[in-house]
Amino acid sequence: MHKNTLEREERILVISDIHLGEDILEEGSLKLSEYIKRLNFELSGFITAHTESTESGPLWHLVINGDMFDFLKVNVDLGRSTRSEAKTYDNTPDKTVSKLKRIIEIHRPIFKAIAYFVSAGHRLTIIEGNHDAELYFDAVKETFRRELYAFIESDSGDEFRLFSEKVIFQNWFEARIGRYHIEHGHQYDPMCSFAHLLAPFEPSGEQLAIPIVHRAIAPFTEVLGDFSTHGLEKWGMIDYLLFSFSHSPKIIWKLAKLYFSIAFDLVAKSGKKREEQLFEFKQQHQEALDGMAQHTIYGRPILQDLDRLKAKPAEYSWLKIFHALFLDRLLLLVMLPLLLLVSVFLFEGLNIVWAGLALVGAVLTAVYTLNQVGSSDSEEKLRESAGQIAELTGARYIIFGHSHAPDLVMLESVKDSSYGEYCFYINTGSWVTREIVSDDAKGMTYAELNTEGAFLKRWHSREKPTIIFSSKQLQESA
Repeated sequence: MHKNTLEREERILVISDIHLGEDILEEGSLKLSEYIKRLNFELSGFITAHTESTESGPLWHLVINGDMFDFLKVNVDLGRSTRSEAKTYDNTPDKTVSKLKRIIEIHRPIFKAIAYFVSAGHRLTIIEGNHDAELYFDAVKETFRRELYAFIESDSGDEFRLFSEKVIFQNWFEARIGRYHIEHGHQYDPMCSFAHLLAPFEPSGEQLAIPIVHRAIAPFTEVLGDFSTHGLEKWGMIDYLLFSFSHSPKIIWKLAKLYFSIAFDLVAKSGKKREEQLFEFKQQHQEALDGMAQHTIYGRPILQDLDRLKAKPAEYSWLKIFHALFLDRLLLLVMLPLLLLVSVFLFEGLNIVWAGLALVGAVLTAVYTLNQVGSSDSEEKLRESAGQIAELTGARYIIFGHSHAPDLVMLESVKDSSYGEYCFYINTGSWVTREIVSDDAKGMTYAELNTEGAFLKRWHSREKPTIIFSSKQLQESA
């Protein structure tokens, strides 16, 4: 006799950072087309492999933990791209719905596999990330469900209402008391955090107030075409200069003009004035937090404590944005020739040489020092935040995405906590197209939670997944 649904074990699958849509360009290269086909093949295969289970086998709960979509980089609207569109970046519900439909059209195998996964009785939860915050809009969620349901054959016997109940969207996290807490993790990164996550609006109230540095993504993508923005947070000024000068003079000129126009625009819009602009939504955020306390597993005190852990958005300080955009170091380098010229008039003979060498040394030292200031390790910050969440919630497994760096570690800081058991931090890495086809194959990593513990795995098409780390092994070796 087969187990009934209530008796069947539900196992958790967590994947993140797929960034569907970042590879949709009007004039994409042949290589980009290969990326899309490879991603469609690998991810649909992964989902199908977990769909085809026997009636007595486990049920699966697939959690897509943020950045499933990359609405920031989709520069098409019903198949058209315009320069003005890229510069003004429109993330209203109608615009996002058209982007979503285009993404589904390009990645049909993936969404067809997801549709059959849900219709087979498994569950799907999608958590918002910083690149697909537009999932906040009800119109976008409803479009996703209906587009997904359209892949199911009419004689499948499923009703849309029952189907929709298995497709859940979370603005913030998915959690189970004592077992897991899953969220994207961008709220602990000052360059990507939202001031008011549950009311993330611009003053107009029509568009979302995406992190200020994200606004540069669409214009640069338009100029560069097939360009991956992943890993750029680890680049220094020299990396950007080398990258820029690897292009033709025409592209270098376009990038330079675009960089300075965007940089000064972002600096002008950041600071205290920006904080005051968004302050009006603080009360709305608090009201939404109170509403969450009525239907989530955490009460209001824990939700408030979790909310306070978020990083203060960098855009609240024009100095931080000025620094993040390398404008301070560029200013020093631009001033160097002027300072050398002044030294020629102030000194004579060999003193001019010594003064020049001193100036060059001082400027280079200052540039090096500024490069070290504020260059925090985002991966380490995520681990630290995971430990704080474990202390607050008692969750055994804290699971993030965002960094694209797969990880499974024991949280030593909470090993002897009041909850009296080991806790683990897991980062699911990514399914980004370019990382799938790279030489070192960093992509296609995911987490699995079952009765034996937590596992960080890498998917291999047609082969058994590789176990990279397991919580059981870590606990036994502790």
